[in-house]
Amino acid sequence: MRQLKRITRHLVVIVLAVVLWQFVVQLNFISSHYLASPLQIVSSLVSGFKSGLLLSDMAITLERVAIGWLIGSLAGYIIGILVGVIPIFDELFTPLLELLRPVSPVALIPVAILFLGIGNSSKFAIIGFGCFWPVLLNTIAGVKSIGQTERKLASVLRLRSFERFIRVELPGSLPSVFVGLRLAAGIAFVVVVAAEFVGSTNGLGYQILSAEQSFNIPLVYGAIALLAILGFMANFLFVMMEKFIIRWKV
Repeated sequence: MRQLKRITRHLVVIVLAVVLWQFVVQLNFISSHYLASPLQIVSSLVSGFKSGLLLSDMAITLERVAIGWLIGSLAGYIIGILVGVIPIFDELFTPLLELLRPVSPVALIPVAILFLGIGNSSKFAIIGFGCFWPVLLNTIAGVKSIGQTERKLASVLRLRSFERFIRVELPGSLPSVFVGLRLAAGIAFVVVVAAEFVGSTNGLGYQILSAEQSFNIPLVYGAIALLAILGFMANFLFVMMEKFIIRWKV
């Protein structure tokens, strides 16, 4: 019942915000030339899905997000484990990683296009670069947060390096790693839009830019709303996966 009440409160706030938004536009407090009403947005989404255009663009964007996220997360996890577990890797690579970390993925779009072209490869690389950092940093933090008691117990049991990793470091770092994976998914949806703005002929980012240039304001907001919904669903999926996989987490 407590969970149901919490969900109900959230839904009430969202519904009230949408109703207020509708009245603000309908009463012309803000011109529909700048802000589309919720009803206009829903109508544009229905038309887009009926024509098949939005469905195709959504599938393409999701593919780019998924592959870029997978590449960046895998690289971030592997390097994070190496840096967190092996002191020599920490000493050698931490300065380089700290130097590269402030670089914006969006700033690297021209470089990625220069090396990989305007196809999907450059978009995978840009999204992967953005997803790499939260997974890397959270993996390192998760490994280093494992207490000395657990490490001493592993030494007493004379666990080999691989056994220590499987039984101590992997489960101990998982809660932090999942935080990184969730953050990376959110970043992926942000970066993919910027990547699709440049040299792209499909995807939701391209659809936003194309609709803005043709003054189709409802479709602009509709594509943005669709991205928000997809990002929300991705976050919800990770929360459910975390609860299922890390059942021992308090």
